[in-house]
Amino acid sequence: MTIEEKKVLAALHIMELTPDHTITRLELKERFLSLSEKYMDHIEKYNKMKNAYDYLYDHMELLNEAIHNQLNPEHETHEYSYSWEDVKEVQGEVVEDRPKNEATFNPNELPKVKDRPTVFAVVLSFVSPFIGIIMFILTRRITPKSSFLYLSLAIVGLIASYFLMFFFFMR
Repeated sequence: MTIEEKKVLAALHIMELTPDHTITRLELKERFLSLSEKYMDHIEKYNKMKNAYDYLYDHMELLNEAIHNQLNPEHETHEYSYSWEDVKEVQGEVVEDRPKNEATFNPNELPKVKDRPTVFAVVLSFVSPFIGIIMFILTRRITPKSSFLYLSLAIVGLIASYFLMFFFFMR
């Protein structure tokens, strides 16, 4: 019997199921619901039962294989669990955790951002000065050069729109 099969059988014992037949997810869910009502007051037992249910529900193939291997020890299968073969430990040289070319990561630093304005944002800040001012306010700490360009184009657009309005209405 493998380690995974022992773990499955221990979880079956916690779920108070007998490994004498193939268990379905529906049967497992019904047992969980009945035991959750029973262990509602005992938090530790409820948590053990919930963990066992989650493990068994996620590993149904391993569960049914463990039941099959316990019922038929002469016809054991190991399709979903590790086999009996001994695993030889590999001893090699110690390798660094990260490659030498990889940049070091510091969670306290902000990521590097290229300070380049986009054509769409430049045109938008010139045509609609209000949006240019908002873009300046929102991006001035992250991309200061681009944000001052948006602000200057918003001011130029505001002045140009004022002169155009003055020109057309004074006619």
